[in-house]
Amino acid sequence: MTASRARATRSLRLNVIERLDDAEALSGEWDELCARVDAGPFSTPSFALAWWRHVGRGDLLLVTVRNGQGELVGIAPFHERRIGRFRVVRFLGHGLGTVGSLISAESKADIEGAIWSWLADDRRLLDLTEFRHGGVGLASLRHSDDWHLHLELRDECPTVELAGYESATDFLRDPARRNLRKKLGKIDRTLESAGRSLVIDTVTDPDALPEMTREIDPVFEAAERAHPRLHLLEPPYRPFLVDAMRSAAEAGNLAVLVARLDDTPIAFDLHVRNGTVARAWLGRFDPAAAEWSPGHLLLRAGLDWAIGAGVETLDLQLGSDLYKRRWATSSYDTVRVVGATHGSRLASGRTMLGFAQTAHGVRQQLGRNPKRNGQPPLPSPESSRTEAAAGFSDRSARNRPKFASVSSDGPPGRSRSE
Repeated sequence: MTASRARATRSLRLNVIERLDDAEALSGEWDELCARVDAGPFSTPSFALAWWRHVGRGDLLLVTVRNGQGELVGIAPFHERRIGRFRVVRFLGHGLGTVGSLISAESKADIEGAIWSWLADDRRLLDLTEFRHGGVGLASLRHSDDWHLHLELRDECPTVELAGYESATDFLRDPARRNLRKKLGKIDRTLESAGRSLVIDTVTDPDALPEMTREIDPVFEAAERAHPRLHLLEPPYRPFLVDAMRSAAEAGNLAVLVARLDDTPIAFDLHVRNGTVARAWLGRFDPAAAEWSPGHLLLRAGLDWAIGAGVETLDLQLGSDLYKRRWATSSYDTVRVVGATHGSRLASGRTMLGFAQTAHGVRQQLGRNPKRNGQPPLPSPESSRTEAAAGFSDRSARNRPKFASVSSDGPPGRSRSE
């Protein structure tokens, strides 16, 4: 396979990078482009390339766009895998709570249109899960003459707008947050009356990450025993997460908040920053500490860190859990986009993806069968409610409720879940 393929489109030049070493050589320019736009974790080289190194499968498909002056102005962070008779195109980071979009700095319509046009191939099938509704590239894809599309509303991402606030205490003074203030006050008083000490440390130093990771290992283990989802600190995911955290920390874009009860870690929350936006991408807690609502306490500390770092928007990522909604000031939706160059191929592609998803679900169920490998059974509805009540839930690789499909003729709107 060649390292890259190039094509000129008017004043734009497209290049497709298919080798990891070529993608790594682009990291500097890629980071600079992301700093100019609102790019999520897996749109940055720190996370995207770490994921590809350690858990990616198939072929790298990193589409880059340069303007007439040779400046990098657009990137499509994709990979593709052969599934059945299709080459399925997905975001880098697929399956790990990735909210995706294209990355584009200028003349967006031209850049996005050139990317979608280049990708159009009868053998390709787009499967872009958790595409941000309103995100870069979605509108141009829906208006493209090259693709037949099926869109499905997937999830909601609450956000907290922080511009104008000086601290979490300042944010909580708003009368609309009276109940949240009361809850936090009750937690603080309960801790004090019980003679317990709960401290939250913020880790940003790359050299402190190995020790921090060892400390949160038991937290992740306890969380997985109670509510099995996806253990990112076990192989094959651990090398990816360690690599991604270090790369983001070295770029000054990582903050891991660790809650300690009487010096024992009980919860953590991982934030990735890009410019004035930070995203709370991964968080887990020890169920034994649920009574202390560690999610709320970590969010309060997270607001203080974010405001101090100049962050104006804290994105709580996938899942509209109750504790998130209590903090949120707004939200956005994500959609799943399946696309093919012909209507008949779209129909057969959707059927094929449905079979593949069912098979994947069966493998996951078998992998969690306690009779097969000693793993705990799937969590009951009651245990899921207990986790939500604790003010914390995992933000990675969640199977959220699916909503009614929408056509590609207009923007999706929320509807009753199926």
